[in-house]
Amino acid sequence: MRVSLVCCLAVFMGACATKQAPRAAPDAAGVDATATGESSRRAPRRDKRGLGASELESAPEPPPPPLDPLTLPEMDDGPLPPLSGRTDDLEMRTLTRIITTFTLEADMSGLDAVSGEQVDALRAHLAASPQWRLTRWHGTQMAFLRQRRPVLDDTKGPWTVGYGGYHRGEGSMWRAGVRLGSWAPDAPEVIGPMMATSDAASPTLVLPAWSLPGAEWAPFQAVAFTVEGAHLALHVHELAEQLELTQSSTVMARVPAFIQGVGRFAEPELPRPYIMALMPKGEPLTAVGAVGVRRLDAETVEVRGRPAPSAPGWTWARIIDRDGIPVDEALYARCTLERVGWSSQESAFLFQAQVPTTQPLPPGGRVELWFRPDDGETPTLVGSWALTPES
Repeated sequence: MRVSLVCCLAVFMGACATKQAPRAAPDAAGVDATATGESSRRAPRRDKRGLGASELESAPEPPPPPLDPLTLPEMDDGPLPPLSGRTDDLEMRTLTRIITTFTLEADMSGLDAVSGEQVDALRAHLAASPQWRLTRWHGTQMAFLRQRRPVLDDTKGPWTVGYGGYHRGEGSMWRAGVRLGSWAPDAPEVIGPMMATSDAASPTLVLPAWSLPGAEWAPFQAVAFTVEGAHLALHVHELAEQLELTQSSTVMARVPAFIQGVGRFAEPELPRPYIMALMPKGEPLTAVGAVGVRRLDAETVEVRGRPAPSAPGWTWARIIDRDGIPVDEALYARCTLERVGWSSQESAFLFQAQVPTTQPLPPGGRVELWFRPDDGETPTLVGSWALTPES
C-alpha cells in the first residue's frame, strides 16, 4: 500500500471543479382482583382471559401491529457529513488556492473474487459476522464495517458501528461498506459531486480532498470513493481535521483480501449459512442475549442484542411506552433494520444499531424485537424486554 500526497498551488482564479413463536403479552399492571364495595358470596364473573369486569375496564390494550421497515420510505434520519464541498482552499496572504490530492495504490482485484453464484453466500456471511452490519441503505443492501472499540480495561470491547455506518474519533470520522446491488438514482452517493469512482482492475486511485460546507463541518477535509467489482462494490468516506487517509488505506488493504477469502471458501452447499473460517474467534455465540437499549449521548440511543433466527430474514426493534404505545416507531424501524445471521443450530448473532434521537426513553417502557422471514410477509415478535431507566 502506498499513499502519496500532492499539494498544487494555482494563482487566484476561482473555485476548482468542484416455526413462529407466540407473541409475548406486555407487562401490564392489572387492577387488584379483590372485590371492593358491596360484598357478595358469588365470585365475580370472569371472561375467557380470566379477567373480572373491573379488570377488563383498566387492562391496557395490546400494542398495535408493528410498522414494516421494508415498506417505509427511506430517509436520512440523522445528520450525515455531506458529499459535497470545495476542492480548493484560499491562502489569504498570497491569494493562491491550494488543491490537495491523494494517490492510493492497492491491489483491489480481490473484489472480483466472488462470482455471481457466490453473492448469496457472501450476503449470508456478512449478515452472520459481527464485523459487519448488513442493512438497507439508499435503495440497496449495504454491509457497513464494524470495529471493536476499547472499553475501560477491555482492549477489544464490543463490535460497534454508528448511524449511517460511521465511526467517530478525535477530530475524525469515517465509514466503509460493501454494497450489494446498485444505489438508488437519487442517492447522495450517486449525485454527490465529490464521489470518486474506480474499478477493481485499477491499482491506483487519485482522490482530490475537499473542504466541507457549513460551520459544523468547517474544520474537516474529506475524500469519498467507490471501487466497483463485478458483483459488489467497496465504498469509503473519510474526513478529518488533519486528513491522512489512515482508515482508507487500511480498508483498501483488508476488505479485498476478505472478499477473496469468501470466494475461496464459499461452496454451493455450505454446512452452515456462513463461512466459519472467516468468523471472528468465538463467533457465533451459543447463548441468546436479551435486547438492551441505552443512551450513548444526548443525541444517540444504541440498541443491542443476540437473537438466534432459524431462517433468513430481517430484524428490527420497536420501543413502546408503559401503555403499549410505540415511540418514534418509524425512526427506530428504519435505523435498527438489520439482516442478522441465522442457523438451524442454537447460534446467536449480533444485532446492533445506533438511532439518532433526543427523545427520552419512556419510563416503564419496553423494547420489542421483530423478525420478518424472507418467505413470509407477517412479522413475528421475537421477544420483549423492560427498558432500563435513563440516568
